[in-house]
Order: sequence, then structure tokens, then C-alpha cells
Amino acid sequence: MDQLLTGRADEGLAEFLRYENVAWYQDGAVRILDRRKYPTETTYVSCTSVEEVRDAIHDMVTQSGGVKIAAFQALRLYAHQAGGLNSGEAIEGLRHAAQIVANARPTTAPQVMQMLGSIIDEAANMDASLPFAAAVDQAVMEAMNKRYQDFRVIASHIVDQLPDHPRILTHCFAELLIGFVLLIAKERGLCPELICTETRPYLQGARFTSRFPVEALDASTRSSISRFSRSDWRVRTAAYSGIFSLFGGSFPMRSA
Repeated sequence: MDQLLTGRADEGLAEFLRYENVAWYQDGAVRILDRRKYPTETTYVSCTSVEEVRDAIHDMVTQSGGVKIAAFQALRLYAHQAGGLNSGEAIEGLRHAAQIVANARPTTAPQVMQMLGSIIDEAANMDASLPFAAAVDQAVMEAMNKRYQDFRVIASHIVDQLPDHPRILTHCFAELLIGFVLLIAKERGLCPELICTETRPYLQGARFTSRFPVEALDASTRSSISRFSRSDWRVRTAAYSGIFSLFGGSFPMRSA
């Protein structure tokens, strides 16, 4: 794993946005952080087949960009289980595996299938002397790094437009986008206020964008956090001065 993660593009992000804490293939299984429970509980769903990864995605074990990362890791899972197949059979099987996981959630199917297709094409065109599983590993890591790097570029342009004392309204969980916006804002000395609206069915927008930083604050700062409810939605605001311990990578992955 260490060699694969050399040059990773997720440095500085929250622990739950780092590759191996979203979804990761290792030792015959894809381990997916159960975002339905996190951060109240830090548990992982272990999948030992492409079909199990599909079911986890369908059941919303992971959401937002986590769906794509889990699908990427499903390709690695298949590749490491495809021993004994010739190159043509292995690639054909990989395309079938991609269709299985891409169609787990209809709302993301076209985009996920396009991304998986690009990874497969990249793996198929690698040096023939490279073992099939290693080629897929490399193609997946290149795709993951590019995805994270692209979001960092977009986030940088967003931060360019922020005033000195910005207030950011989020809806649902913008994942890498908000993660990199907050990280780059920190690097530039900005201190945004976050207003995080609720999303259904797991309230992931409020939990991931607002509650996580709140849990990273010390007790004195936490008392300044305001929370209020309205009839059909919930807003949480947080002064950003203490949030960066989370997005600086020091926030521990642990059960509450």
C-alpha cells in the first residue's frame, strides 16, 4: 500500500477524505467507511466481491464522491481476483465488473461508468510486461490523484473570489470541493464561517461539513457554536478558527 500511495494528492485533507479512509482495496477486500454512521461510529463495511461493493454503494454505505472511490477500488478487487485469465479475458471481465458497480446508483451511473471506462482503457494500454493487477492498481491511483488534483484547482479559483471574512453556505456534502476550499483558505489566512444545511436521508451535509469540525474544537471554542432549527431544515454554523485541525489531518479516526 505504501508504494501505491507515494505521491498521493490527498495530503492535508480531513482523515475521512483520505483515500484509505473513504474506500480502499487491501488483503482481498474493499473496506468502505460507513458514512451512514460516521462520526458517531467509525465502522467499515468489508466487501470481498464486486457484487458486495455494488450492494454497499446501493445501500448508501458511502455517498457523494465516495461512490466513485468505492467503484475504483472494486476494479482493483476484481483485478486481484482474476488470476489465470489471459489479458483479453481479464479486460473483458473488468468491463463487466465496471458495469455492475456503476449501475448500483442510477443517479451516478453514467459518470461513474465513464470514469471506470477511462481507467480500464488506461490499464489495457500499459506495458504488457506489467502484471494485470499491478496495471489496474496504477491506473486507479492515477485516476484518484487526478480527481483530487482537479478539485484542488477548482477550489483555488473559488477561494480567489472570497472576501476577507467569507461566509459559505453549503448544501449536502460537497466533499473534495469544500475540503479543498477550506484547506486553501487556511493556507491563505482566511477564516470562513460555514452555514451547513440539512440533506436527506442521512443528514450528511450537516454531519460531514459542520459536525466534524465542531467535534475537532476544544471545549471553549465549542461553546460559541450556534445551532438552530426550522420546521423543515436545520442549519449549523461554526466559526472556522478551530476547524483546520480537522482539515490539517490531525483529527483522529475514532468512535465517538
